[in-house]
Amino acid sequence: MSLTEGDLTINDGKLAEVLWIFAIVLIIAFSIIGNLTLCFAVFKHQTLRKPCFYILCNSAVADCIRAGVIFPVVILSLWSGKWVYGKFLCDMLAFFNIYLYYGVLYTTLFLSVERYLVVRFHRFHRQKLTGLACLLAILFAWALAIATAFPPILNPNAYDYSPAEYQCTFKREGYANGVSETGYYAVFFVSDNLLILLFYLRVFMFMRTHRKMRPIQFVPAISGSWTFYGPGSTGQAATNWFLGYRQNAAPPPLVAPVPPTNRAHLALSNHNFPMEERFSKMFFLIAIINALLWTPYMIHCAGIAFKIMEVPNVYITNFTWLTFLQTCVSPLICVCAMPEVRMFCCACTRKIPSTEQELHQVTS
Repeated sequence: MSLTEGDLTINDGKLAEVLWIFAIVLIIAFSIIGNLTLCFAVFKHQTLRKPCFYILCNSAVADCIRAGVIFPVVILSLWSGKWVYGKFLCDMLAFFNIYLYYGVLYTTLFLSVERYLVVRFHRFHRQKLTGLACLLAILFAWALAIATAFPPILNPNAYDYSPAEYQCTFKREGYANGVSETGYYAVFFVSDNLLILLFYLRVFMFMRTHRKMRPIQFVPAISGSWTFYGPGSTGQAATNWFLGYRQNAAPPPLVAPVPPTNRAHLALSNHNFPMEERFSKMFFLIAIINALLWTPYMIHCAGIAFKIMEVPNVYITNFTWLTFLQTCVSPLICVCAMPEVRMFCCACTRKIPSTEQELHQVTS
């Protein structure tokens, strides 16, 4: 018996659904395992217990919740082909989906501000940005996320199920009476990422400027009779004269030491410079990849809000799946860029020492 074109189309559609489900199951597994591993590695290793990694753990927890709560419902709606769970659950899931992502976005913005403070105002960062300050910054980021995602809740028709995305989200509507949630979310996305790019640009410009400075040239003190005067003197000869160790009738001249002509305003010490530069590059890469994965989806939203273009459903589905991949970015980049995280992963898989102290105990 030969198959008709309709049967082949149905079979191809079922195969595509199975592949999509398999892909999102992999995303869920990698996101939950990877983000939890990243959090455990940060709290286990002493070198990673820094404000920047505490802020990154906040993003990792949000991605883990989004992958464990939102994505399984996407699998159910993909398998059933429609939304059958009611309007209330649709609104709640859409709210939490937007809330969790914008919480991660605002946290990434605060992380870029923290990177700027650590290289430009290192002493202020070390003294003021303690655990309580990090907690307040994280809470403020989530307060901004609530302010971004909550207003559509007041509108009963703001959220709806999107068949092309297999999830509940805000309605794709153009501006009507000067109001469009789709346009507002696109504007928030663009403005936040521009601010993130601006802060990292300032960070790398500052590092590049201070990396190319000449070394300090010390000016020696001048001495004809062990009095040591001139630009390099410290006043010790005059102190000795007043204490009774006198060689002349008059005390030697007091000349204030000349401050260094360069590197006087260097905020970050040479010892911490390579490490902070490595951390800044890694966090900047995370922010760029997150923005790139969400850009096609936001371009689609902006095109509908401003009535510029219409995107076919198959591309909308692909754009939505790219946003799902965003939950896997942080652990993947940290594993590739951080030896401490790789050491912790090896300790979990091979049961080898995960810290330098344990490694020394085993070898001794």
